Amino acid sequence: MGQPSRARVRCCGDPPLPSLDVQQRLLQQLPSTSASTGCIECEEALRLNQVERRRNVGLAIASSLAAASLYTYQRMNPLNPLVLLRQLEAQSPTLPSALASGRGTIVEFYAPWCVSCREMAPCMQRLEKRYGSQVNFVVIDGADPKNAQLVQSFGVDGVPHLAYISRERKLQTTLIGEVPEKLIESNLLGLL
Repeated sequence: MGQPSRARVRCCGDPPLPSLDVQQRLLQQLPSTSASTGCIECEEALRLNQVERRRNVGLAIASSLAAASLYTYQRMNPLNPLVLLRQLEAQSPTLPSALASGRGTIVEFYAPWCVSCREMAPCMQRLEKRYGSQVNFVVIDGADPKNAQLVQSFGVDGVPHLAYISRERKLQTTLIGEVPEKLIESNLLGLL
């Protein structure tokens, strides 16, 4: 199996152990050879204690480096849903070009302050990756004043607001609020 443990169980009647510094000072006061003191176990226990202390310091340093690396990675690669929404918006075609493509189109209106919009962002990204070659995904910031005319023409009175437009440029379905991915996908399949 394994080596027997060198630790011994302390009981409530044992005197408290001296700190590591006190143990080291006591060890320095001992004669240089353990044979003359007859306390090989004490020296071995102190040596093991020092090894364990070095190991613990090494683990603390390694843990700190790992935490710093993870923090840096997350800062460099944000998983912030608002950043994701902005990326989807920047990459999406304009509404006129999407409608002119002859494919079905999903128009998603969002607002930066909308919690549901941010929660749905990863779902919309997955669907766009899966169906982006068959259906247009247009993402519009409904809170941006430059999009006020689109907001009005689609009758957006709450976000998230998903408008499904057929190849024939007819509004098929509108979903408002946080909607399960399966429902979004099933309506999307009607545009194919």
